[in-house]
Amino acid sequence: MTTAPPQGQLVLFDEIYPETKAIAVLRQEPAELEARGSLKFERGYDDLDYLVFSVLSLPSQHRVALIRHQHAPNPGTEICVVPNEPAVIEMLIETIRFLNLSTQDLSWIHPQYEMELSQKKWESIVQG
Repeated sequence: MTTAPPQGQLVLFDEIYPETKAIAVLRQEPAELEARGSLKFERGYDDLDYLVFSVLSLPSQHRVALIRHQHAPNPGTEICVVPNEPAVIEMLIETIRFLNLSTQDLSWIHPQYEMELSQKKWESIVQG
């Protein structure tokens, strides 16, 4: 049985970020990411579950959403973009840099993008 937080404290995520596509999953949970610095996660819900999220405005002016659904079967925080985003790889690299993380902090990368770059190339690009 799902224990629901009081509705007045929740944000309908679709009103903030209408559609998302997961492109990778960070090993870190939202609380770990918040403890690292300037990120703040909000409580919300979508058509799947209750969740916490943070929308990042990257230096390139792209936006990505970091999302953790309450009942997700696996640990970690999803990195999401709008569907049909043409600059996914660049956004993923920029997000990792922005968060001061590395590719070792990714537990999953969408196969479409993982195939484009080998892990060795990811590391050299992310490091800069």
